[in-house]
Amino acid sequence: MEKTKKAKELEVSLETLQKSIAKYQEKNSKEMEKTINALEDKISKLEEQVKNEKIEYPEMGVASKASVDDVSIKYFQMLARKDKAGIQKLCLETAKDVEAEKKALVGGSNLVPAPVRAQIYEVATKYGVLRRNASVFQMTSDTLKLPTAGNDLTLTDTSAGVAYTSKTVTVSSATLTAVKSTGYIDLEEETLADANISVLNYIYEVFGRAVGKYEDTKGFTDGTAGILATGTAYTLGASDDAFEDLDFTDLSAIPVTLSEGHRDGAKFYMHATILAMLQQKQDSNNNFIFSPPGADMPGRIWGWPYETSEVLPDTGDSAADTEFMVFGNLKNYAMGVRTPLNLSLLDQVVATNGKVRVLAMQRLAFAMMNATDVLVVTTHA
Repeated sequence: MEKTKKAKELEVSLETLQKSIAKYQEKNSKEMEKTINALEDKISKLEEQVKNEKIEYPEMGVASKASVDDVSIKYFQMLARKDKAGIQKLCLETAKDVEAEKKALVGGSNLVPAPVRAQIYEVATKYGVLRRNASVFQMTSDTLKLPTAGNDLTLTDTSAGVAYTSKTVTVSSATLTAVKSTGYIDLEEETLADANISVLNYIYEVFGRAVGKYEDTKGFTDGTAGILATGTAYTLGASDDAFEDLDFTDLSAIPVTLSEGHRDGAKFYMHATILAMLQQKQDSNNNFIFSPPGADMPGRIWGWPYETSEVLPDTGDSAADTEFMVFGNLKNYAMGVRTPLNLSLLDQVVATNGKVRVLAMQRLAFAMMNATDVLVVTTHA
């Protein structure tokens, strides 16, 4: 979901408050105390405004956060009562496309109401690298073929009657094939029956992080369709057979491997321990190359943005001939959504008395579209 102006202002205010509290803890002062109190008052007002501000929710349309929370509370209370008829009615009442929702409910499926699914996916988007950066396609069948170009078109100057020369653009296809993913959480019956905002936020966090991690794991490390397996290898120098051999000379040389028009939107992707390793590298004068301690961390390496993902190899995985970092625009990688997230109760399976087991299921597909534009940094054999 696109953040509104008020939501962005609230996010910035919360970050400012955290920094102000840290400064206050270092140096207690009346002036800093006043700043913190003013920020807390501002945040309280912004939170109320954001709650009642109407925004566009995917598959649902325009609604306020307060109304979405109300729908969510009703849904989880119905889930606790195993009220499938009530859930289906709620799904239809909150759907933007009622006919599409009816088709999804065929067979008594407990499809998640659009606003609840949107909240879980918002957490997944915040946590998962792939959902934020890859190309996401809606699938209407179990497979989807995506056209890909193997080379660029070349134009010829024909202004003086010169005959044009033809060049064939090689067109192939990448195939998305949906696979099912499932997981569950055991919750106290009372927790669902007495659902409130705190409970909802917990459930959103649990399922949202699980969705984000699953998508990143499949998208980066799957042996068949993952980026590490299907991207174009950029192998480090002959003596660079360990992760720690990566240096800032390598990092400056990697981007220019791609031609000018193919670098747009590219980022570095790595595990947090690889980033920490780079932050600890020093020059011949013992100065930190990346960022001196205490300074604000830059969001770029040689001008290129970077992101970290816990599913990528960490420093403990270091070995020769091993993929461990990615550079490129992940719009060249596809994630297909065949069946969006749905939750259901497992009536016959209960972990312990007084608990209900909530099953999460979705069907997704993953495929590389343009491998030559996604570089996978690999240690030398």
